[in-house]
Amino acid sequence: MRITELNYKNFLELEPTFLSLDISVRSTGWVLSTDKNISFGINSLKVEDELGRRLEFRTFLLDLIGNKHIPVIFVEDVYGGVNFKTVKGLIQLNTIVDDLKADKLILVEAIKRIDNKKWKKYLKQAANYKLGAEKNDKEIVTSCLNELGFNLEVKQDVYDALGMAVGVIYKDKVLKV
Repeated sequence: MRITELNYKNFLELEPTFLSLDISVRSTGWVLSTDKNISFGINSLKVEDELGRRLEFRTFLLDLIGNKHIPVIFVEDVYGGVNFKTVKGLIQLNTIVDDLKADKLILVEAIKRIDNKKWKKYLKQAANYKLGAEKNDKEIVTSCLNELGFNLEVKQDVYDALGMAVGVIYKDKVLKV
C-alpha cells in the first residue's frame, strides 16, 4: 500500500491489527488496533509492591487483549535510567507480555521492542518533522502526531504509544529496514 497522504491513519492501515505499549511503572499508554478499529487509553497501576504490580499489569493485558489474535505487539524497550528501582520495575513489567505469549495466554505472533530514540527518529521521518519551538521529546512527539492529524486531548502516554506505532510501522512497512 502506498502512503498518499501524511496522516497517522494511513500509516496504521499498513498494520491493521496491533497493540502498542508505552510501559511505565506508573502510567502505561496503549493503542490497540483490531482490523483498523483503533482504541487507546492509559492504565495506571495502583499496587505499590513489585509482585502486586506485576499481577495487576498482567491482568490488564489479559483483559485488554482477551482472545483477540494480535499479529504484533510494539513495546518500548527499557532504557537505562539513573534510578535503579525504576529500571528494575520497568524490566519486570516489560517482560510480562513475553510470559503471556510463552504461556499461550495471548495469541501473538511477534513482540517488537524498539529503543525510544529509534522509534522517535522514524516518527519524525514519517511526519517530515522540521525543528520547531519544541523543547523536549514529549513536545516533539506531540508535534509530529499533530502534523499527522492526531490532535486529541489525551495524556502523553497515549501520544507516545501511538507515536511508537507510527514510527515502527513506517520503519517496517515503508522504509523496510
